[in-house]
Amino acid sequence: MPNDDLISFEYKPAKKVIIHSIYKMDYNEFIGEIFKYDMPVNVFWADGFLFRILAIQIDGNPDIMADFLKGILHWEEVIYCKSKKPENLTLKEGAFEVKIIDVSNVYPYSNFVKWLKKIDETQ
Repeated sequence: MPNDDLISFEYKPAKKVIIHSIYKMDYNEFIGEIFKYDMPVNVFWADGFLFRILAIQIDGNPDIMADFLKGILHWEEVIYCKSKKPENLTLKEGAFEVKIIDVSNVYPYSNFVKWLKKIDETQ
């Protein structure tokens, strides 16, 4: 068994997130987008917003990989709607289910929602 003293851990959170497109929707439009492609997606909730993030793939893209190593994330698309916290954290359409993840206290999503509140007021 390896010696535990030989390994160290370091937490390096992202320093910046670049969002390439963002769309505000009403609740019904948002739900329609979630189920549009019949594929699993992560849906998040925090502080009055439901949202889905589509990140740009790192592999095969040297510029995005270089940014990632500097602590810069790229989100290709964010869709969101205002919503109180759902009582049921599972969305269903036919046989397809999507879990809603409460990220109210999860970095960087909680910080994203603070920023989103500011820009949502201007839209």
